Amino acid sequence: MRLPAAPVALMAASAASLFLGFTVLGDVVAGFILYYLACCIGLPLAELLVLRRLRPRDLPRALGLGRLTRGNLALGLAAGTGMLVLMLAALVLLREPVFGDGTIMATLASWGAGGDRLVPVFLVMVTFNGVVEELFWRGYLHERLSGLGNRLLANALPAACFGLQHVFVVSSLVRDPWITALFLAGITGAGAAWAFLRERSGSLWPSLLSHVMVTAGYMGAFGLMSPAA
Repeated sequence: MRLPAAPVALMAASAASLFLGFTVLGDVVAGFILYYLACCIGLPLAELLVLRRLRPRDLPRALGLGRLTRGNLALGLAAGTGMLVLMLAALVLLREPVFGDGTIMATLASWGAGGDRLVPVFLVMVTFNGVVEELFWRGYLHERLSGLGNRLLANALPAACFGLQHVFVVSSLVRDPWITALFLAGITGAGAAWAFLRERSGSLWPSLLSHVMVTAGYMGAFGLMSPAA
């Protein structure tokens, strides 16, 4: 079975954008532009509209979006609540090694995300991160890989890549390698859970709603737990 070139290339480009934006350039604006606007939005739209010649009205179906039903709303909120509780419990238990040494605030400042930019970065993450990542990882990629007929691959490959690519950001924010590994495992697990929601419901809405809730939760925890916040 041969993987389609475009999804594989975009998953590689996604990881490269985070590495270039945050590790090489060390700039949050560059990272957001490269990852969110270019890789998660721009390149998939170009592939769908230009190369595959989809009509704009067909984009919601190509991304797994449809009418938001009560069942999908309830599923997304329930999953988001459960994941949020688990994540917050982990952050409370790991509060000292994660937030105690001030590495997070120092790293954000070095990326140009401290001071007056801190609140805008917070708002971008809460309102933009979950939506854009789900449209890309569980929307575009899921639909493109599902066409191969291998449902396990369509769910497992994006989940693994989604988790592993965060190493470039997480390893800069958290210095302890074991906690970094734990966080990456948690992110990969979250990606697998969102892929399961996408597969089970047949819609992107449950994973999207859950992801937005989780992002709001960890950004809120950061604001409350960071000693320099």
